[in-house]
Amino acid sequence: MIDLDKIINTAIVEINKQLPSDLKVDKNADIEIFGPKSKFDSMALINFVLIIEEQLKKEKIDNKNLLSLLMDKTSSINSYLISDFKADIKKIIN
Repeated sequence: MIDLDKIINTAIVEINKQLPSDLKVDKNADIEIFGPKSKFDSMALINFVLIIEEQLKKEKIDNKNLLSLLMDKTSSINSYLISDFKADIKKIIN
């Protein structure tokens, strides 16, 4: 079974290395990954998604285009949380 929380936490740790100290993300918070309160710029958002895809590949879950999923969401909603993304990933991998 895939530990999606661990995968997302790994991605947050890696993204925090790229973010300025005032924009670091608490890995225990359900933050907005896009929307008016997001701390991610477009590059951090893309990197976040790519890190998760890479971690999923290590778990033998390939060919899941999460970036495409996320871009579809940006055109239809104004705010998207980590919990929303996690729920969508679970739908895709199950």
